[in-house]
Amino acid sequence: MPIFEMKYRPHYNLNLESISVNGQKLSIDSSLFTTSNTQGTIVDSGTTLAYLADGAYDPFVSAVSFIWYTIFSL
Repeated sequence: MPIFEMKYRPHYNLNLESISVNGQKLSIDSSLFTTSNTQGTIVDSGTTLAYLADGAYDPFVSAVSFIWYTIFSL
């Protein structure tokens, strides 16, 4: 996964292709991760926050919740 340092910006953009949870690739349209001058996926080690595009949020939360409840309901 290549990382691109954006000139004059204090973060790194990367080309995110997909998101997997517990080894399972989530069904998320990869066009949501398109990188341009005004949008894209960034890595900023100075924050504890994470933001996801609207179309990626629900599948990600559902997958994490499923794993969480599966593990802790045993």
